[in-house]
Amino acid sequence: MILVEKFDRIFTSNISDYVGTKTLLNVMKPLLSTENKNAVIVTQNWNWANFYKMASVNYPMYLLDGTWNKWIPAARKDTGTDCSILTKHWLQEYFNNTSYFVDYLRADLMACNRIHEVEEAQGKVATFQQVKGQCSGLRMRDFRQRLNTVVPWRYRCNARAVNMLPGISRMLEWYIG
Repeated sequence: MILVEKFDRIFTSNISDYVGTKTLLNVMKPLLSTENKNAVIVTQNWNWANFYKMASVNYPMYLLDGTWNKWIPAARKDTGTDCSILTKHWLQEYFNNTSYFVDYLRADLMACNRIHEVEEAQGKVATFQQVKGQCSGLRMRDFRQRLNTVVPWRYRCNARAVNMLPGISRMLEWYIG
């Protein structure tokens, strides 16, 4: 018998961007401790906005319609810097693109689930709540409700001069449920 080490925290970086979230969870779940009720797999999504151009502040319409101009005073106040050194990454923090990410994640999770193909053939489309509840026995802590405990996600939490995070990445926590 082969003994497999179990872990309380598994950080996967952004591997899910390349293999899909559900595939990654299937591979990592056997390594997650069942003895610790707080054990989690943390997945990270960096490339998701490449599929939703409107989810990024780089979307040309935001320059044309003046949206950028609304974010600059807030960024100046929060970071204490003049706007000449502000980057698109800092401005990303002022744009709430959560609805785009939820759409992306729903599609990503459905891509590996044949049950939804049958439901869609019957004219039913699964909701995000239904999809996130069918992940190999793992449940996602709802980051929208601030339920993440290892890597809390809060809108605009990175809006400060000491941080060069791109503002587009999302970290999700999955637990046995």
